[in-house]
Amino acid sequence: MLDERLRDYLSEAGLIPEQAFSAHAVLAGLLLASILLAGVAADYALLKRRKALGAAWPQALRRLREQPWSMLDLAFATMGLTSVYLFAIGAAQWSMRESGSVWFLFALRAAASAGFLCATLLLARERLRTKGASWKQGFSTETQSLGRSIGAGLFAYAAFMPAFALIGMLHAALLQGIGLQVERQEILRVFMDPSLPVWVRPTIAFLALAIAPLWEELFFRGIATAALVKQSRFWLATAGVSLLFAAIHGNPTAVVPLFVLGIGLTLAYVLGGNIVVPIVMHAAFNSVTLALSLLLRDTMQG
Repeated sequence: MLDERLRDYLSEAGLIPEQAFSAHAVLAGLLLASILLAGVAADYALLKRRKALGAAWPQALRRLREQPWSMLDLAFATMGLTSVYLFAIGAAQWSMRESGSVWFLFALRAAASAGFLCATLLLARERLRTKGASWKQGFSTETQSLGRSIGAGLFAYAAFMPAFALIGMLHAALLQGIGLQVERQEILRVFMDPSLPVWVRPTIAFLALAIAPLWEELFFRGIATAALVKQSRFWLATAGVSLLFAAIHGNPTAVVPLFVLGIGLTLAYVLGGNIVVPIVMHAAFNSVTLALSLLLRDTMQG
């Protein structure tokens, strides 16, 4: 009874949407609170190990600089991905002119994302082959098991989230102060559309949890960061790669949060010593974002 009266009062006052006390909203709040609490615990553990991490940092950077990637490799990879992107744009324009179907356009974009992954894998394999290097030498600076790398990725995600949440709140407040608001990614708007065909939502989930983390981490952290860090200071290289990572998402109002995410993923790669670590961290970030979007769909649309 008290909950109902409180909900009605706040709704009539315009302080919250009518759906804000729904079971889905409560679940979303519990999920986010659990992640942040786990993050605080992870940050405390890192704080206790700060001396060991500080001592290991120079060696981690040295191993990153010893990876086989060069500026020429980065140029080849960039040209290959740009070619896939330009082809996708041309195909999208043709599809809209010929069919006018927005869902066909979405399917084409999904195929383009898969094309990015294939292009990245093929280019990486070819460049590693010419250097006589293995995949492990190209995308790993430490020897550790797959299970340990997955665990490190989940730990890195939890440790990153408290700082990311704080920066996100400050960024949103700043935008509101100048009359703007953070726009949701286009793929999230599609994901939350109740009228979408049954095949679209699983496709988006597959792209967000598998395809995007794989190709983006292989390219941005695995190749670009390793190549640029040989030519400049680590933080300058990281800032440049993270800015490009934020820009490709095509959402100007979310550049700052995505830039911060890029820095977090780079640190996870360097300290984790394996490309699996940022891939898992990236996939965890996307999965929670999709889950919260579904749980808060009615509230956010209200």
